[in-house]
Amino acid sequence: MPDRKKPILFMLLSATIVINSYGQTQLPKDPETGSYAYQGKIQVDSVSKQTLYLNAKSWVVRTLKSSDNMLELDDKEFNTLVASGTVILDNDASGNDRKLNFKLAVAFKDGKFKYSFENFTYVGSVIAGPFISAAPTQSSLEDLKGTAKTKENILSKVDATMKNLEKSFVSAVKKSTLKKDDW
Repeated sequence: MPDRKKPILFMLLSATIVINSYGQTQLPKDPETGSYAYQGKIQVDSVSKQTLYLNAKSWVVRTLKSSDNMLELDDKEFNTLVASGTVILDNDASGNDRKLNFKLAVAFKDGKFKYSFENFTYVGSVIAGPFISAAPTQSSLEDLKGTAKTKENILSKVDATMKNLEKSFVSAVKKSTLKKDDW
């Protein structure tokens, strides 16, 4: 009999480890600050910093359209661009938007640029035990409140949304020319 218990115990222990490790979304962090950030340094041969800058500015204007979004620093020498943005992650059970506010900082040199999506703030309801917050809460992602399942759900949506936004941004900025509107 004792030999039959070992495989069952091993299976239960293995299942517990798999269940506990499932769904732990790890967002990237800035190595200097330790805060969440989606960053990159992109080499783009034979593209001027002016073209990179104008591509980035065009992407910000086209993509970050809500009244919450704005260009905070618009460097006329084409060296730096800083913008704030808000994206809707989803809706809560009451139909209210759950949003993510962030800052985008970009620096340009001929043939390359570096960017950082950072300073994330979550705005929306959270589930804390049996209760859903009635009024939207606002907190940094590092200080997110709620149950483990709620936090995981939010972080997972943040990660998917930011990866898509980052991919779209890098693709738009890397273009060697701006699309001209020939009307």
